[in-house]
Amino acid sequence: MVAPVAALAVAATLLASVAASQKKAAGTICPGGRFLLGSGVVDPAAGEEAVVISGGFVSIAKACPPARAKLTPGRSGMRVKAAWRACSGLAGKVHLSATVEPGCDTMAGTVVAPRAKLRKRFAARRSECGDGVLDVGGGEQCEADGGCALLERCVACACVAGGSTTTTTSTLPPVSFSRDVQPIFTASCALPFCHVGPRPQQNLDLGVGRSYAALVDVPSLECPASARVQAGAPEMSYLIEKLDGAGDCFLLSRMPLGGVLPAADIGTIGRWIREGARDN
Repeated sequence: MVAPVAALAVAATLLASVAASQKKAAGTICPGGRFLLGSGVVDPAAGEEAVVISGGFVSIAKACPPARAKLTPGRSGMRVKAAWRACSGLAGKVHLSATVEPGCDTMAGTVVAPRAKLRKRFAARRSECGDGVLDVGGGEQCEADGGCALLERCVACACVAGGSTTTTTSTLPPVSFSRDVQPIFTASCALPFCHVGPRPQQNLDLGVGRSYAALVDVPSLECPASARVQAGAPEMSYLIEKLDGAGDCFLLSRMPLGGVLPAADIGTIGRWIREGARDN
């Protein structure tokens, strides 16, 4: 009985080795995020463009709305493929094929629009606070080299009141939905005859315990092509357009009706979305 047992042990070891090798070869799926392209890749008028990966969807700045993506892990990195029927400023279908390199910080690929006779290679880097690039579309208000008003300072890429104009990228704790975001909704939006009660405006209830489910990945009634909150992408979130009073999809009135949220509050909501719009 010793020989069969030994043979089984050897076989088990070989199978484990093969499985480990296959797992290593398979690679990993990188987390979502914004990869800055620079200007002029898809829409020259869009300014700074970015490929945004969020929740299994891919978008390109505001030119190409979120589309279902195929994300495939591999030894050379995560392969990303997506297609759009049309993008702003381009006729016909648009295809993106790219690879997020191991480490998940850089992306390289090609955007092709045959009917528009467009074929462009690109290289992009993940947007992060403190990288020296001001990513306004990602909710950043400042970088280490400034950008805040007098008597404000830059903390975690947000302008906050302070006694010094020296900028810093000191790390702030992640934005908490319950602690930081919900109180803004409660004070300014979840008011009688607005976004609370049995028949809230636009069927959007921003009351405590109900707002999160009504926002994240829920299509806007005014602009069904855009989610109210697109996790990881404030520039693709209709909520931010309503608070800013501007955007490609903006309709009707700026919110809150009859007033304007302080820039710091809008920045907090934008940073919460960019951090993944977590229910924390």
